[in-house]
Amino acid sequence: METDLHNLLSRQIKKYLTEDFKNHPQFNNFINAVNDSYKSFERDKELTDHAFRQSEKEYKELFNDLKKENELKQESISSLYESLSLLDSAFDTKKNKDLKELSLYLAEQLKERKRVKRQEEKYRNIIANMNLGLIEVDNDEIVRYANQSFCNVSGFELDEIIGKNPSQLFVQGEANLEFIQEQIELREKGISSVYQLPIKNKRGELRWWAISGAPNYDDHGNLLGSIGIHLDITDQKKLEEDLKQEKSKAIEASKAKEVFLANMSHEIRTPLNAIIGFLRELKRLDLTTTQSQFVENSFNAAQHLLSIINNILDISKIESGEMSLDNTVFSLKECISNIISILQPKARQKKILLKAKFSDDLFSEFKADALKIKQILYNIIGNSLKFTNVGEICLECNVRKDFPDHQNLEIRITDTGIGISEEYVKQIFKKFNQEDSSISRKYGGTGLGMAITRELIYLMKGEIKIKSKKNVGTEISIFLDMTKSIGKSESKNIEVKEHISIEGTRVLLVEDNELNQLVAENSLTHFGCEVTKADNGKIAVDILSKEQFDIILMDIQMPELDGIEATKILRKDFRLTTPIIALTANAFKTEIDNCIAAGMNSYITKPFDEDELLKIIYKNIKMQNTSKTSNPEEEKILYDLKNIQALSRGNDDFIQKMLSIFITQTQETIPMVEKAFEEKNYAEIARLIHRIKPSIEGVGIYSIKETVKDLEVKSKEQQTDFPELYTMFLEVKETLFKTIKQLEREIR
Repeated sequence: METDLHNLLSRQIKKYLTEDFKNHPQFNNFINAVNDSYKSFERDKELTDHAFRQSEKEYKELFNDLKKENELKQESISSLYESLSLLDSAFDTKKNKDLKELSLYLAEQLKERKRVKRQEEKYRNIIANMNLGLIEVDNDEIVRYANQSFCNVSGFELDEIIGKNPSQLFVQGEANLEFIQEQIELREKGISSVYQLPIKNKRGELRWWAISGAPNYDDHGNLLGSIGIHLDITDQKKLEEDLKQEKSKAIEASKAKEVFLANMSHEIRTPLNAIIGFLRELKRLDLTTTQSQFVENSFNAAQHLLSIINNILDISKIESGEMSLDNTVFSLKECISNIISILQPKARQKKILLKAKFSDDLFSEFKADALKIKQILYNIIGNSLKFTNVGEICLECNVRKDFPDHQNLEIRITDTGIGISEEYVKQIFKKFNQEDSSISRKYGGTGLGMAITRELIYLMKGEIKIKSKKNVGTEISIFLDMTKSIGKSESKNIEVKEHISIEGTRVLLVEDNELNQLVAENSLTHFGCEVTKADNGKIAVDILSKEQFDIILMDIQMPELDGIEATKILRKDFRLTTPIIALTANAFKTEIDNCIAAGMNSYITKPFDEDELLKIIYKNIKMQNTSKTSNPEEEKILYDLKNIQALSRGNDDFIQKMLSIFITQTQETIPMVEKAFEEKNYAEIARLIHRIKPSIEGVGIYSIKETVKDLEVKSKEQQTDFPELYTMFLEVKETLFKTIKQLEREIR
């Protein structure tokens, strides 16, 4: 019997035939016929695979060859049946049945192979003509197939690619070769991936390909190599790089603009602070009517200049994303009434009726940014006063919908002013924009007010609508969702009308500019404070090493040692807890954040408002005093060890160990909290405070128990002013260090 048998046929013979039949001469003819048929199938597959790699003319020739091969197959099958009929009658019925089943099985396999071949033809046509470049490589990273699109993308001819290693053809640079090796290892593990790679085509041009690679398996799950689909993304990559460069330029331009505006703000605000300050001092003197009028006009002009600077800075903050909301609890009705009362004198001067109406169901207190709401209403009512010469201005605050936790409000301002045209209503929110040049000449202004107003309303997730008719009047509606302040009432901002006093307060004024130093000194002296001056941060540190003060007013930009560095030294090296208020001519949030992160309690921008300065000093003095004992001559014990003593059951060693742990943990955690404040990491602040809270309760430091709890909650919510949070922390820190000193005596 012929030994060169097809594997499948060999297995079938071993399974179905006995040794005596294998040597029968007629059976040998049958076996040879079947073997020829199997080999024919193998040749058919090889020819088919080869056909896909040939030109159209060659494909037709091969097709004819395949047709002849199919005819030969049919002849082989006929020969097979003839051989079956000539088999010796000695074959028993069972063996004859097995052979017939085998022949039927082979016929079925022929049909299946034809179907598979048609499917292969279909998919290979798709692959050959698709726009994505495709290659197949074997386990040795040798290319076995590539479609025409891959040739087009790479610039190589097919015969220049087949049999080559693609890494050697396309990949440049050691790093890229290492990356490709990593991808090959992924394929060996059966992992697909998508990546981008710089390559050089046949012409030596640098191109970018997006490549999707996947392992390639045969029908039995054996790894044959890998398949890669390639897309040229050079144009997209170039666009992406251009966008990155443009973004980088935009960021640089934005930073340059911010630096310019910060410097401009500082350079203008510094002398303006002196101008407004001295005008304020002049207003206090006994002047003639003419002198008073001159001073008042100068003061108003300076305030107008300040409002222009503030508007420009507000627009810059909005564009840079620095503008944020600082939520406090306040009465909207009181807020609006206060604005009306401030603007009422100007309305009376123009003989205009200015009034406000409120819904009866308006909630008493809301939680929102009261200062920005004031700014919005000042802008709108201020415009109405500017452009209204007769008639009235009416503000109505109506509740549109009432919910358990918030109210949907409409604040409507109507006037009988000059109005604006329908065409200009569409342009009113554009920056530096007014209806015509005569408006600017007659009424003044930068054309920024309404642009800022709309952005502030959008920041609050509100809406603004305007209706107006030329020479009839204007109606502006603001729609806001206002959160109700329910439960424990939070402290409101202190108003000057409460007749607060800072008389007798010992103030260290750290300011290098002589004029601004004199202005601040005059205001503080007017309030009855005892003022000590320092020309820079270094002098201030020297003074504070010897003397104590109730509050420190710290300028930022100073020679030798600036305000930021001086504050850091006072907080970290001196462990000073005295409130430090920043006096800064830079109104940008980044500068203010730097002040707070350094350890300052609050800030006031130049030119400062005297009433605002009074409120800030009073608030910080009051908070500082609450943390001090009522009788400074008699030290108050800050802890209560009854809980630890109960747990110890009379074991003094246990108490000593617990107190040592508390001291060590506190001394380690407090600097970490300070670092979290420097980084403005609310989540870390909350985590660290939560960590030491049980120890504070265990040692019985009840004076700061609620403050610690509030500090943790407000840090998580991230809705409380950063200076307020830091002030709370300073109170906790001071109490903890005092407690540690007392406990150290306890455990000695």
